[in-house]
Amino acid sequence: MDLRLPSEPAHPPRNSNVAVPPLVTDTGRQERLDAKLAKQVRNFKEAEFLLKQSKLVGVAIQTGKAQFQQVNTLKADGANFADWYRNLAEVGRETVDDAHFFITACKNSTYQKIARALLISSIDQLLVAEMQQLPTCFAMYTALFDKFKTLSRAAQMSIYYKFRCFTIDPDGHNAGIASTLCDLQAEWTAVNVKFGMDAFMGFVLQLAVMESDAEYKKAFKLRVE
Repeated sequence: MDLRLPSEPAHPPRNSNVAVPPLVTDTGRQERLDAKLAKQVRNFKEAEFLLKQSKLVGVAIQTGKAQFQQVNTLKADGANFADWYRNLAEVGRETVDDAHFFITACKNSTYQKIARALLISSIDQLLVAEMQQLPTCFAMYTALFDKFKTLSRAAQMSIYYKFRCFTIDPDGHNAGIASTLCDLQAEWTAVNVKFGMDAFMGFVLQLAVMESDAEYKKAFKLRVE
């Protein structure tokens, strides 16, 4: 055999007429991978946002707490409500440039977190549990306002009548006079009456009107809450 001649191939040539199966792509698997990746991206963006929000809220809360004077912490009986509110308004002004920040409805979730935390930190611990049950800072402020500042004029006048009708027994033992008067004063304090000249004249005027036949007497009718 002449080595210079081409040898026959070891394998017979492929028949060009044989059909080659097409490449099969697993589209379902790829879709699952894409969906998984998209979910991871969404989770990352959500976590990134929450972490940034938490950091921002934390800084704002610390800033607000530093500006709130502990002496103005709202007392359990609300006796210093006016001082508490003034300090709270100042905190709002300095923190978010809005003195009404705590007393207006707000739909911004970040502001809501800041406002709730600051308001709760500014009140007596005896009030905290009750306020934490409310959904928004505005709802908490409204509840505190109704609790301590929406006073019942009927309750005030009732105590004023007790003072006015207070008597002593000239023939009896009157050792409890001071104690009785202190109890009446405590009742007045409980309904947030600060007895200055304006308050005194208001009670005298209302009583005089109610005991008269004036046409505007109805305007002074007592409303019991």
